[in-house]
Amino acid sequence: MWLFLKKNLYPILILGIVVIISALTFKHGTFLTGWDTLHPEFDFGLNFERMINGVWREEQGLGALAGHSHMADLPRVTFLWVLHFVLPLTSLRYIYVFTCLLMGPLGMFYLLRHIFGTSYRLQVTSYKLTAFLGSCFYLFNLGTLQQFYAPFEMFTTQYALLPWIILFSLKYLNEDASKKKSNLLLFSLFTLLATPQAYAAHLWYPFFGVFGLFLLLQKSFKKSIVLILLTVVINSFWLLPNLYYIFTSSNVPKESKQNRIFSQEYRLRNQENGYVQDVAITKGFYFQWFAYNFEKNKFEYLMPEWREHISNPVIQSIGYILFGFSLGGLFLSFKRRQKTLLTFAPFVIIPFIFLMNHTPPFSWLFNYLLNFSLFEEAVRFVFTKLSIILVFGYAIYLSYFIAWVFEKLGSKTRLQILFSAFFIL
Repeated sequence: MWLFLKKNLYPILILGIVVIISALTFKHGTFLTGWDTLHPEFDFGLNFERMINGVWREEQGLGALAGHSHMADLPRVTFLWVLHFVLPLTSLRYIYVFTCLLMGPLGMFYLLRHIFGTSYRLQVTSYKLTAFLGSCFYLFNLGTLQQFYAPFEMFTTQYALLPWIILFSLKYLNEDASKKKSNLLLFSLFTLLATPQAYAAHLWYPFFGVFGLFLLLQKSFKKSIVLILLTVVINSFWLLPNLYYIFTSSNVPKESKQNRIFSQEYRLRNQENGYVQDVAITKGFYFQWFAYNFEKNKFEYLMPEWREHISNPVIQSIGYILFGFSLGGLFLSFKRRQKTLLTFAPFVIIPFIFLMNHTPPFSWLFNYLLNFSLFEEAVRFVFTKLSIILVFGYAIYLSYFIAWVFEKLGSKTRLQILFSAFFIL
């Protein structure tokens, strides 16, 4: 028992942290709901039928070609369906969101442990501690906070499974042939479980673009092509209908009355945070967003307590210090020509460019792309589409900076512990 606890200390700590957060958040007897929320648990049979036959949505108005990829949600709804046999309906959505909150940092821990235990080859104690600190950052940052403050499952799913997809991509690309099939199978499994991120497909396309570029930067080109093609094949059950919609009906969203009224406002609200001081700490439109308070009969800020918290200069400076750590890790990876770590650069550079959409020269590119109607509709909420990818990239390079600090500290275990405690606080 003691050996098991010692070997799995950090995953157990992550589990304990998330359990505490979940217990403090859960409200017994209530449904977790909000904007864009679907509740398939109210009628699983009807929802399975609609998803399986989901290319044409007969329940929408007089019938409509599906703009959203409802079929992509099949793994999540199946998960809820299995749970409903043993848990009350009110708890199902809570459980899924809490599971995502746990799977994200756990996946990040194992990914970082793999990177720094193989490519970078730190001492065992150091690379495990580095992985734990990186996973803590992946859990505790403003980007993650905003996605879970008003959760929508396609975003929480991407947060949860992105590290696992990258982990088994690297394992398939770099480990010996004896583990090739098992790593490919696990990659396929997590890719399938991640399909709910494509419920609104314009979240999946940026992920696929960045992920594809990441793979093409790897040393094994043929294996990378295998993973890209496998990703497309696994997602084809929703991807092909979505491509059909794009080629035949992509003008429908732009012409809808709701979008004509609100799309520009949504985009401009996102661009309010298109400056380095916001992108550095992944602060998005949630901080300026209003929600209607029915008890007070007026609109109020969605996150009033966090607006007050983040206005503290000390708190802001902590965020910028962590951003500095990430930049330091990115700089060191270029300086030291760390090939494995350099392949993660698209996870920082691409979302950073798009989120800096109110700052020249990045704003020039962003405004140019708005001339294309398909892109204009896709980036109404550019923050939610790219912030998780950016947080992931920040976590990778912040962890490399921590690894570099541990390297400089050498065998001074006490200093490593002191630095780690300061970092976590």
